[in-house]
Amino acid sequence: MILSQTCNSAHSNSRISLQFALLAVGFVAFLSSLTPQFADAAPRAIAASSIDSWRLKPTKIKSRSGAKYQCYHNSRGKRSIGVMSRKKGKKIFTIISSAPKSKKHRKAFAKATKACRKMDFSQPTPIPTPPPGATPTPFPIPVGCSVPAGFQAVSTEQQIRTSLLSNGNYFLCSNITLSSHPLQMPPLGEKFEGVFDGNGKTIANMVLNNPESVAIGFARTVGRSGVIRNVTFTNAQVSAFSMAGIAAGLNGGTISGVSASGTVTTAAGLAGGLVGVSVRPGQVANRSFNGTVTLAGSTNLVTDNPAVGLEN
Repeated sequence: MILSQTCNSAHSNSRISLQFALLAVGFVAFLSSLTPQFADAAPRAIAASSIDSWRLKPTKIKSRSGAKYQCYHNSRGKRSIGVMSRKKGKKIFTIISSAPKSKKHRKAFAKATKACRKMDFSQPTPIPTPPPGATPTPFPIPVGCSVPAGFQAVSTEQQIRTSLLSNGNYFLCSNITLSSHPLQMPPLGEKFEGVFDGNGKTIANMVLNNPESVAIGFARTVGRSGVIRNVTFTNAQVSAFSMAGIAAGLNGGTISGVSASGTVTTAAGLAGGLVGVSVRPGQVANRSFNGTVTLAGSTNLVTDNPAVGLEN
């Protein structure tokens, strides 16, 4: 009888312990959902020029090197502590993944981490974009521009930044010089299935900084029926994790008569001056590129033709 009571008591206690354990796990998960998450594994060094300014904020705490710790909020919502330095004239943000060994600097690192958790990283209000599949709104036609039937005139920076749809047909009526503010997203959208005719005009100073994204360019992807033609890009800057090109990150359509100058950078490869990757039946014809392609920190690793990273 005593043995039976002991067994029942032990069984009851184990059930209570299990319930408390599950409650504790749930409570920790709940707290995690309320607090900023820190990256467990992240690139140790990032070019400062590839980080949107609003994603990086300094703390008031100095690191072992004397530089102030900075808090980095990446596109996945994870936060990292690091310091800014210069290497060969370029600013580099180096992520510190573990606390220093000395007690003094470990304490400073803990303070910086605590400060980082409290920082507000509200993203700047994004420029509104039309919903996918929306009917294009007719654009005004500038005087002297003969727009082909079925096409819409493009002549302003605002149209490039906010008004182009992934299924539209566009005719560039004038040269456009973009302001220094980076584009929020590729102008021709996720997968472009329309026609963009540059009409021999130029788009200057396009900046797309997406170091953690795949497939970045004027169009993220050009679909089978998509066409980009007769346009020049000058002084462009494009960065991505992989598959980056000034005209398109990934091409499965037709890119013809396109030339570009500028820089293209990826962390994991597959980059070209015009197109990161072009796959069949896609083609890139009458192309030219004058600039720098950097793959995973090494410049000019593209072999035969720097205009296209990989053609299949």
